[in-house]
Amino acid sequence: REALFSTISRAYACSADNLDFEWLDLVENCLETEMNSDVWANILLRMSWFFSEDPERATRLVGEILAKFPGAVLHPAGSRGVAEILVGAKPLSEAESWVKAFEEATLDRFKMLAGELYPLLAFHSSTARTHLEELTEAGEFPDALLAGLVRSVKWLWNSLGDLKPVGLEILRRGLSSENSSIRRTSSKLIGASSKIVWDDPLREYLQEICGSEESLLADA
Repeated sequence: REALFSTISRAYACSADNLDFEWLDLVENCLETEMNSDVWANILLRMSWFFSEDPERATRLVGEILAKFPGAVLHPAGSRGVAEILVGAKPLSEAESWVKAFEEATLDRFKMLAGELYPLLAFHSSTARTHLEELTEAGEFPDALLAGLVRSVKWLWNSLGDLKPVGLEILRRGLSSENSSIRRTSSKLIGASSKIVWDDPLREYLQEICGSEESLLADA
């Protein structure tokens, strides 16, 4: 069924006529009949194509999918789909509520996803930005959340702009984590992008890495 939905969605997206409404009708009708989370993960991956005509309805449907099939976002297609949908959500507060729910979930994989999405959402949401700043000021991060934040900051570094001080603090928290996997991830920023911009905050962070014998041995 995943292949069938993939084919149908591509046909709608490539049509000369605007068929957003027909696709959204199909998704809404399937909410009561399709129970496979993998199918919904692939639908989430393609939902961003159909936000132009009625973003409010599309956002509502995404919220219903996440509420009914939360496991869909644990599939790589589902998590990528939500990341692509975030900035187009109307209202943006809906996207904020999705990421907050991931953060508050008991399963670590949801918390990690929240960490990966918060920096991306902070570009467009003052609420997410404030929460991200508050997280960096907190005494402790859950390991899964910190792991997601570190991964996201690494890949978004060149685009962080005035969020770089927050990003730098996240990397520092990762470098001092008791979790060896998070420490290794934090120390491997150099390999995150071949086009990374070596600005002053990053040079400062590199000096911190060089001061950590364990980090250097892990990267050797």
